[in-house]
Amino acid sequence: MKTHEKIAPDLGRGLLQKQTAECFRQGLYEELGKVRATDILAKIQARYSELLRKRALYPQRALRMHLMKNILPGLALYQILREEGISQDAALEVVDRIFEIRVEAKRKRMLWAGRFELFYHLMRWSTRAMMRINYPSAGWQVEWLEVSPERVAFNIHRCFYLEALSSYGAAELTSSFCRGDELVYRDVSRHLRFERTQTLGRGDQVCDFRFVRTGLKDS
Repeated sequence: MKTHEKIAPDLGRGLLQKQTAECFRQGLYEELGKVRATDILAKIQARYSELLRKRALYPQRALRMHLMKNILPGLALYQILREEGISQDAALEVVDRIFEIRVEAKRKRMLWAGRFELFYHLMRWSTRAMMRINYPSAGWQVEWLEVSPERVAFNIHRCFYLEALSSYGAAELTSSFCRGDELVYRDVSRHLRFERTQTLGRGDQVCDFRFVRTGLKDS
């Protein structure tokens, strides 16, 4: 890792980011009770530190950040839940609830921005650049279908999250990350409709992303 690269202080010390740890704590308290959750949270932190030390070192900054900030924390959570004797389905339900808490702030920002008529156009102008920077070709294979005044449409044929989690024997966890997109974008604006019918993480052949302009003045 380049010495001048800025990363969260917590990650540099091998700790869960403060916001992530707080989301985990809240979700675990809700789902498992305070006493059990406190013990499990300590185990998750230890597992995350271990995973971080042994992680693959990718040359692309975006891949490193996805791994350190999202994939490995989620994996540590899931692994410990399973080791605590919680079934796969029940563990994934706990993960899903915690991920709901994690994306809550982002969804609120999207809801605020979604009030404005220019919301669709902001998505149209920014999505392609955002995908290029944050989801580079080293980790994702993106097929662009349309970027127009009416629709932004693309398919993903290869996903870094699925590949990384599969390498840890936890491919089933990918669907919880897929669900995060739906939590953030679904029903956030009358000016945009998010559509999705398939994801790689749920065993489909492609992830389809569609952002459709809606709510025109004459409608």
